[in-house]
Amino acid sequence: MEADQGLERLLTIVSRYAASKLDGKASPRDQLTELWRGLNRPPASLVVLDNFPETDKLQPWLPPAGPVHVLVTTRGGIWDAARWS
Repeated sequence: MEADQGLERLLTIVSRYAASKLDGKASPRDQLTELWRGLNRPPASLVVLDNFPETDKLQPWLPPAGPVHVLVTTRGGIWDAARWS
């Protein structure tokens, strides 16, 4: 998915493919935590955040731990780890 489509779009797409039901009354951040928790079991999952906005913090989008892998691409040519964490 295009990361600049927003957190709600990420939740919709990933939960659909993971066959995971999310609590629509929970905040988007809590839904993301619930989604990562549901994916945090074998087999490993791969989520691709394509064209991640260079002005956004990356850390809130990442799973806390486990077999969920995230591939992030950006339009920028320079990786500035301090700006993304």
